Amino acid sequence: MTSRKTTWLSLIAMANDELPDAEAVVSTVARQDCGDPQLRITGQTDALITFSWGDATVLLARVGHPIPAAQLVGPCEMAWYWPQAADAVAQHQAHLLITLIDEGRDPVEKGLRLTLLTSAVADSVAALGIVWGPAGLIHQPAAFAEQTGQMTRENLPLFLWIDFRITAVGAGFYQLCTTGLEAFERQEMEVAHCRTDPQQLLDDLYNVAHYVIDQSTAIKDADTIRPADDRQLTARQESSLLNDHRQIIRLEYE
Repeated sequence: MTSRKTTWLSLIAMANDELPDAEAVVSTVARQDCGDPQLRITGQTDALITFSWGDATVLLARVGHPIPAAQLVGPCEMAWYWPQAADAVAQHQAHLLITLIDEGRDPVEKGLRLTLLTSAVADSVAALGIVWGPAGLIHQPAAFAEQTGQMTRENLPLFLWIDFRITAVGAGFYQLCTTGLEAFERQEMEVAHCRTDPQQLLDDLYNVAHYVIDQSTAIKDADTIRPADDRQLTARQESSLLNDHRQIIRLEYE
């Protein structure tokens, strides 16, 4: 599979123009991440804090103006799980840019680290919204913190990382398209024109996505997958419903 190189970053829209307390961020991260290596402060100015995290480097930059409106339109429109997103960030005054640079670590560990760090930073400032850069999703800070607190290597916070977009396409029919799997070096998945309960559809695709990310397993053309004992999906390599030039995994219920 050919995919674009992922930039591991997040944005935090703020009600004011403050830089977080670096020591508080380190302490918050340490409470949830008790292993080695630990997050360490390596430098600080009025607008930038740098950290080391083992082989990784973290840059936390204060940007004294709002996130450009054009960058927020798409994420806010996609935020079916947070209908108030646009209103919540409409009056933000500045934002923080968090960048994780770690060439050697696997994507799941990068995702876990960026999630934990983003939540810790948001907890230290007047956060109004969090943009997850790899998928272009926006999240309510409290919801982001709640899911971060529950995440483990075995329980990945996929609703923070991936958009599972369900759309009605006729009476009783639905389609689902993911956005965000490419960051984890997996093809996006889609289900087209399916007469399945939307909650079941969401649960099934969530479980399949969790499996392929957690197990570093690529789905191949004609593979069969069983998200539950009474359901089976067949995989096909096809063009995306969203972009004819992108190849995705089309899943069909048997």
